[in-house]
Amino acid sequence: ALLRLLLEDAMRRGEVKPLPPERTAIAIYDMTRGVIAQRLLGWSKTPAESDIQFIVDLVWKGIATR
Repeated sequence: ALLRLLLEDAMRRGEVKPLPPERTAIAIYDMTRGVIAQRLLGWSKTPAESDIQFIVDLVWKGIATR
């Protein structure tokens, strides 16, 4: 719910594309959870910082207005 509220605020300010905030929040949550699960299961061999940067880049390049 907090992520949805943050997205709604960012959308109002024009920083994020006007997407369905609930679905966008769920997608970000699911991607993050997926990367964490891969690390816990030992499927990811990349450094944690690399996984974090990947998610940040993917999300912001996908939803940012700039």
